[in-house]
Amino acid sequence: MSIIDHPLILGENLSLEPFPQQSPDAASSTVLIVGGGVTGLINAWALLDRGYHVTVISKEWASFTEQQRLTSQIAGALWEFPPAVCGQHTDILSLQKSKHWCMVAYNIWAAIASNPSLAALAGVQMRASNFFFPCPIEELPAQLHKMEEIAAAGVRGFSRSAESIHKHGIDPRYGAVDAYEHLAPVIDTDRCM
Repeated sequence: MSIIDHPLILGENLSLEPFPQQSPDAASSTVLIVGGGVTGLINAWALLDRGYHVTVISKEWASFTEQQRLTSQIAGALWEFPPAVCGQHTDILSLQKSKHWCMVAYNIWAAIASNPSLAALAGVQMRASNFFFPCPIEELPAQLHKMEEIAAAGVRGFSRSAESIHKHGIDPRYGAVDAYEHLAPVIDTDRCM
């Protein structure tokens, strides 16, 4: 079953249990995940629930000690619709796949955040994410296109209004004249991992 054809939905085809929804057997394929951060572990979780044998390798693992910590633990995780600040795409296919997976992840995190006990356990909250621009966004074609995609993708809490500039107390010296906001999952990676 393709994830593209059947998106992941927490509690339906993405398990909340400590065991996979579909146990692998001797004929199941094995997948190697390189990296034990947020992205690697989410991919491993989804593949385990699909009946794959999964091996995760990582240079380091999340820990709660005073020793060196992983980037995923330190940075925290804030969801952003691609193309995002972190990550570059070399072709349109890569970008399209990233946008699709981004919305799958968004819906999983939003489902976790909507359940108070899961949200507390996983350290996930939906928070306002604000974007400010020095001119009307129509003068920035790439940003306008991204904003329109976000609005059409089903991202919760989308609102475009220059009033956001005043609502959030943005200093007029920064020159912001247009803005939009939406809800985005914010993940306490120490708790989540």
